[in-house]
Amino acid sequence: MYVSMIFLSITIGTTIAIIILRTTMIIWNYWNRKQFKWETNNGRYWALITGQIVDGGVGYEFARQLALKGYNLMIISGDPAAQLQEKKQLIQRECPFVQIRIMIVDFRRSNIWDNIRKFINIDTNNVFILVNNCNNFPDNVDEFEDDDNGTSTTTTTTTYHRDLINANIMSTIRMTELVLPSMVMNRNGLIINITSITSLHNGPAISYGSTKFEKFKYFQSFIAYYSRGLHQECLANNVLIYTLTPGSMSTSLMEMKPILMLPSARRYVQGALCTINWDTTENFGYLPRFLTATILYCIETLSEWQRKCRRLTRKS
Repeated sequence: MYVSMIFLSITIGTTIAIIILRTTMIIWNYWNRKQFKWETNNGRYWALITGQIVDGGVGYEFARQLALKGYNLMIISGDPAAQLQEKKQLIQRECPFVQIRIMIVDFRRSNIWDNIRKFINIDTNNVFILVNNCNNFPDNVDEFEDDDNGTSTTTTTTTYHRDLINANIMSTIRMTELVLPSMVMNRNGLIINITSITSLHNGPAISYGSTKFEKFKYFQSFIAYYSRGLHQECLANNVLIYTLTPGSMSTSLMEMKPILMLPSARRYVQGALCTINWDTTENFGYLPRFLTATILYCIETLSEWQRKCRRLTRKS
């Protein structure tokens, strides 16, 4: 009992210390950061956004708020054409002086890249911002079950995994491949890779999260590792590669009202754009999410430490 109380006190004290330290570090980095300059080149620069727009979520808000900053928009999405046109008109009414071009593609397919290249090549040299927001999240992931022949099957088939890789990984690689050379040549530009907070928790469909971000320190997912390495390579050419990790948000498709831990997409993107700087490679983009992730990190780290201590005690 006495040992348990000591361990509990150490655990609580360590957790509080880590939270204070990490919070202090992020505040210090925020106030001393080298901010990214939002240059529009007198309205000639373009922002290229991929992924879902019509839900009024992160993709739409990035498009809207970058248009408000004066950037012309290229939107590449798999959303229905009619709904996409409605969102385009909403942005156009707020920002009548920006140009907006739309291309509809299914990023799960692999035969789309020649058409995308032609679409972008209209003004490749003036693409100043790329927002890689494309993702493919499964509608449901069933348990393993036996089919009529007694063979073990699952909904996560080869097609599902191919679609997952094409939408979540290949879209980021190929879009970056299309715009990065001109950014390096012009010595300016910003690439924002949107990842996922889902991989911070174990559960169904975690394969989606593992393609997007990292589960604390235990494994590196592709997008996070790719972005981190590319960031270091491109700094010398004045091109910023930045990773954002949003979680759930209150959008037009959700019936929940915005709260502290469920911000509106507009509030999240406003905050996320303010965090973009040259001194860090990745950010949650929203302080309450950072604090939550820190607490979860502490719990998982201390739980692992507790398990190791118990194993050592049993051996001794």
